[in-house]
Amino acid sequence: MAETILDARRALLLLAETLTKHNAAIRARFPVSHPIYKIFERSLFGFVNDLPWPLQVFISSAEDAACRCEDLDIDPLDVFTEGVASLVDAAQVWVDKMGLTARGKPKKKSISVVERALLHEAANCARVFFDAVYRIPKITTCSLAYAEEDFWVRHTRAQSASLRARTDPDATFRIILCLQRRLPDLASRQIVSFLIGR
Repeated sequence: MAETILDARRALLLLAETLTKHNAAIRARFPVSHPIYKIFERSLFGFVNDLPWPLQVFISSAEDAACRCEDLDIDPLDVFTEGVASLVDAAQVWVDKMGLTARGKPKKKSISVVERALLHEAANCARVFFDAVYRIPKITTCSLAYAEEDFWVRHTRAQSASLRARTDPDATFRIILCLQRRLPDLASRQIVSFLIGR
């Protein structure tokens, strides 16, 4: 049982890292009053470690199972909390390094290929995390199906908002320049148009 709980912990850390980076980038790009910001706020932002409510339900169920596990090498209450809060701070440092929150710089009110990729990666990480939690023996699954469905509704809403938002041309041009170092111009532009979904 301990190994399945630790698998769920590893999956949560990957999901939290991806989602907190995405959320920090969205906060840096859009003012609080912007409609796109509000959609993401209702969909993927969270109060505890910047993880939305459906993920908190999974974490709570996994913590209950960890408390019943006798062969864990870590405190059961720390399994799904230790290291997660530091990912929120690390995400902010990552956003600062990207230059999105430099002083005096206005918010861009656009989404780059990076944020769209993070949103896609968050979906993959969420699937792995949900599966890992479901594999924990003696897990209470009564509220998990509802929470998982709610997460996918929220993710779909966020993905629609991401596709409706204006694409950040700076990031797109930088990616094209990097690709053009190794690929022909047409191939570079086709790859980027596929990535940004336009």
